[in-house]
Amino acid sequence: MSTPNAPELRRVLAHIETLPIAEGPDSWDQEDYRCKTGMCFAGHTAVLNGGIWAEPERFTSWLVAVPTDDPRYVYQRDGRSVIKAAARAQQILGLDGVSASWLFEAGNTLDDLRRIVAELCEQAEQVTP
Repeated sequence: MSTPNAPELRRVLAHIETLPIAEGPDSWDQEDYRCKTGMCFAGHTAVLNGGIWAEPERFTSWLVAVPTDDPRYVYQRDGRSVIKAAARAQQILGLDGVSASWLFEAGNTLDDLRRIVAELCEQAEQVTP
């Protein structure tokens, strides 16, 4: 059982709340990890934590892998080690697969994200003594 990283969940949500919605690459767009209209919660989590896009000139979901990435989710593409933004974000946020899927769901609105983050943070506080 993973324990959600409540401070990081709150930090990413607060960051997203300051952004315009789907107005450019530095905005919020829950439908894509990274595209010309913005990034989703997972994409912002990865970037806020130093993630580097494997193909900066293209809109993709692949990040350059780092040694702390879970090796089960690291792949070789074009001679480089890469990882999906969602896998990196899941690890950073301390989420299990079900919680990550729930949070990263493309159809989530900003209100949905607020509710989900609050529930995950409450779950974390129940685990932390």
